[in-house]
Amino acid sequence: MHAFLWFCVMLSGAFRPAVAQEVKLHFPRFAGKAWDLVIPRGERLDTVLSGSIAPDGRSVLRIPEAYRQHQGIWRWMLRHGGGLDMVVNGEDFAVACLSEEPNEDNIEYKGSAENAFLVVNHGEQEALLKKYAAVTLLVEAYGSSHPLHTAALEERARLESAWKTCRSDLAASPLYAARFREIVDLTRGITDGLGQGEAQKAAEMPDGARVLTFCYDTGERYLSIEGLFPA
Repeated sequence: MHAFLWFCVMLSGAFRPAVAQEVKLHFPRFAGKAWDLVIPRGERLDTVLSGSIAPDGRSVLRIPEAYRQHQGIWRWMLRHGGGLDMVVNGEDFAVACLSEEPNEDNIEYKGSAENAFLVVNHGEQEALLKKYAAVTLLVEAYGSSHPLHTAALEERARLESAWKTCRSDLAASPLYAARFREIVDLTRGITDGLGQGEAQKAAEMPDGARVLTFCYDTGERYLSIEGLFPA
């Protein structure tokens, strides 16, 4: 009898589909909603899994074994609109949001160093950029003889130092999320120097360095699509 039960357990395990990773989701405000898990590939979206959120707001994404070596940003999409971009690279983790309006402040990751880094680093960078923009306005608005001018210069120097530390931590991180953040920053023109102009950036480049430049006319790009705008 015991041997028969053991055989049944082994048999059931043998026919269980191979899974490389599990992501547990808890979004109770979206119970019953249909979803798709996709991999963005340029303008194409490859669907990996599909399903619906259970009545208790939970779903489990069981990533197939065939995607074990895949590392990148995946998108969990709700078919009625909305969704979540996250790093998928072999970690088993959980994501929860109890709000009906998910955002970076109310979405919680557990067990994912990758996604935690992505959220925290982005928040730190955006906070520093906003503060630097504000303090630069103070420097320009108040003359050198005004007490606020000196205080603003000191705060700007502190922010520049904090920015260098943030960027150093980003470069030193072995996580895929760090490399993804660097790519996004490149497209936004964000560099290691806070508030650097083109001349200063050029002066700090090593001899023999190659520079990649873009010449892009957005008006030409969209006006070149026939029928987009009425004549």
